[in-house]
Amino acid sequence: MSEASSKIRIGIWSGILVGLSILTCYGTLALVAILGLIGIPLNIHEGLWASVIVVLAWAAVIGVVLEFRQLRAKGPLILAVLGALLITAVMFVAYSRIVEIFAFALILIAVIWNRRLASN
Repeated sequence: MSEASSKIRIGIWSGILVGLSILTCYGTLALVAILGLIGIPLNIHEGLWASVIVVLAWAAVIGVVLEFRQLRAKGPLILAVLGALLITAVMFVAYSRIVEIFAFALILIAVIWNRRLASN
């Protein structure tokens, strides 16, 4: 397997993980809302839900860290870690929708940035 193929595969995984984190957050919210509208109550354990979101966000950061080992690009790493720290704070300290969206955007930008660096 070539080094370029290895870089692209890591980029794909970090992208999938940040996507799963966002989907877990907003997809679960949408599912609960839709089911509530049609009369099916769904109780989600908020601590477990928040934990899954945070774990997936940090897993995406691990993908960026693995790419850092190959690319040596500090910018994406800083953005990803900052985004995951903000997600963690939003989920467990004080919730803010704006900060949550900003944090997801930071991780997503970091993953896309790394992907572009890996393709060069």
